[in-house]
Amino acid sequence: MAPFNQFFRLLCSLFIPAMILSGGLFLCLLLLLCGLRFWLQRQRNLLMSPGNDGKRPLVVAFFHPYCNAGGGGERVLWCALRALQKKYKDASYIVYTGDTGATAENILEEDNQRVDELKKLCLELGIEKKVEFKINIPFEELKRHLADATIGLHTMWNEHFGIGIVECMAAGTIILAHNSGGPKLDIVVPYERNTTGFLAEDEDGYADSMAHIFSLSPAKKLQIRQSARESVKRFADQEFEKTFLLSVEQLFK
Repeated sequence: MAPFNQFFRLLCSLFIPAMILSGGLFLCLLLLLCGLRFWLQRQRNLLMSPGNDGKRPLVVAFFHPYCNAGGGGERVLWCALRALQKKYKDASYIVYTGDTGATAENILEEDNQRVDELKKLCLELGIEKKVEFKINIPFEELKRHLADATIGLHTMWNEHFGIGIVECMAAGTIILAHNSGGPKLDIVVPYERNTTGFLAEDEDGYADSMAHIFSLSPAKKLQIRQSARESVKRFADQEFEKTFLLSVEQLFK
């Protein structure tokens, strides 16, 4: 029994120091967490505090009623404002347009005129029976068409960016775009040394590229689709918000 009693007394003698040490460590951790919370709150207040001139940050944005018809410019604008509002809640935002006379009916009329001109062109080329126009279709129907398509065709010259190209690649179509502008420099570029799509410059180039895409094996087509889909993740809303906020952060200090 003597060894057991000695062992028991040893445990009792260590218990109180162990409790004191544990309590001290807990207190240090609590102080550290409180300090971190205070620092984060202070940083947040600094970001949302008035600028050097004593005024609250003011953001002025501009959009044209037709800016969403090409490269998705209006969507980028609203995504940017959403990102700013999440971080700088006390800032003021003013969005205006330079064409106050444009109505929704005007925009639809312009679209209808463009479609009519394209239908006339199809008649002139003798391909009207093989071309179907889908106008203002629901988004779900658009997604079904993209999922069924083999090629996503984009022919605009010197497109600034090309949100439609990104959407086609994300949907799994093999993109064929013009060899210029944003598609050439930013979008249809190799991803981890793998092909993500194709570029062309004239009628013959587009025809040859489409023939080449159709001749690819199912395995090769799948590889291109997968590489394209992975590559355009860098254009996701989350990535845009992160890089956009880093770009404008100094303006709010």
